[in-house]
Amino acid sequence: MGSVYVATHTIGRRDAIRILHPEAARDPLIRERFRREAEAVNRFVHPGVVEIRDIDETEDGCPFLVMELVEGKTLRQLRSRYRDTRFALHVLKQVADALTVIHQGGIVHRDLRPSNILVADDGATPRIKLFDFGVAALKAKEGAESGTYPKQKLGSAASLSASADRIEISLPGVMVGSPMYRAPGCRGGSQAAGAPADVFSLGVIAWELLTGESPFPRPPVELAAHGEPIVAPSLHTKLPDLNPALCALVASCLHADPIRRLTAAQVATELALQVEEQSDS
Repeated sequence: MGSVYVATHTIGRRDAIRILHPEAARDPLIRERFRREAEAVNRFVHPGVVEIRDIDETEDGCPFLVMELVEGKTLRQLRSRYRDTRFALHVLKQVADALTVIHQGGIVHRDLRPSNILVADDGATPRIKLFDFGVAALKAKEGAESGTYPKQKLGSAASLSASADRIEISLPGVMVGSPMYRAPGCRGGSQAAGAPADVFSLGVIAWELLTGESPFPRPPVELAAHGEPIVAPSLHTKLPDLNPALCALVASCLHADPIRRLTAAQVATELALQVEEQSDS
């Protein structure tokens, strides 16, 4: 749908510019997805999320995003590092940390998958960045600060934000995101996907990182749609030497019932203990 360029700011900073192709720019839903990504990421600043610094349009009406330049590879491109438990724990801990912050900010990513996780440094301690919030669900911030979560405006392209209340990026019955990582509860559409759906996606990623394989033979939403059981195989049976607490953690993330899943914050806390234990061993 577009291209990404490396650009040098007048102050000397290097940025990434993502610009829609003209044919994609004519589609109002694609334009809305572009605007949605800028709005979602602009709600917070976190080292585990690619920063979006501006949004605007070219003279011929093509929207573009000015983003933090992250030089590295996607987690999908680093399949050679799968089955490395130490690498997996560091990646999963950082993803859980980022999810904790975005969920607290009233955002559900809804398309968490290895190709949307950038690894800026795949050394002993990788640094990760989440990106592609184009199908994110934006909700009012919950908790003590309930009510409308303040939204900051980026750039001068008023036309990009004018349709915010008129176009819904996920219509009833329409599923967004990648099928193999989508929670079974999204079988009727992604509109109602909540934070537990992101945790399920994290569980699928965790299984893949630890085993090099997918936990399900077919997309979980497809299994759910046909009334078939959704039970992830035992990680402990697959990897008997793996820490039982880590096996239980992944099993919780992959539970078919969203109420039975841990929150992203709980997952992050448990993974922090696992990372510390790995460092001491």
